[in-house]
Amino acid sequence: MLELTRSAACQLHALLQEQGLNPQEVYLRFTHSGVACGGRFGFQVETSPQKKDQVIEREGLRFLVGETDRLLFREAHIDFSPSLLRGGFHIRTRGGFFGDTSSRQLFG
Repeated sequence: MLELTRSAACQLHALLQEQGLNPQEVYLRFTHSGVACGGRFGFQVETSPQKKDQVIEREGLRFLVGETDRLLFREAHIDFSPSLLRGGFHIRTRGGFFGDTSSRQLFG
């Protein structure tokens, strides 16, 4: 089950609003690269799910998990820290992989 902290949800809502996007009209697709080496995680904004996507709703946000990423992100824990050191979004996945991203790099 996807876990989203209140802090992360508030920041995601703020970022979507900054870009003029309504969370009820868009989906956030998990993206990743270099997972085995600590990885970079983020989200891609989409307007509709693909046929085999799993849609997960949390805190007024809709996340898309593609078929090939289902095992990796199914039990992800997403948090946000505003601190100057290591601030940004932190995503911990089921396999124990961690990824960090600043809020400015979140949507790629």
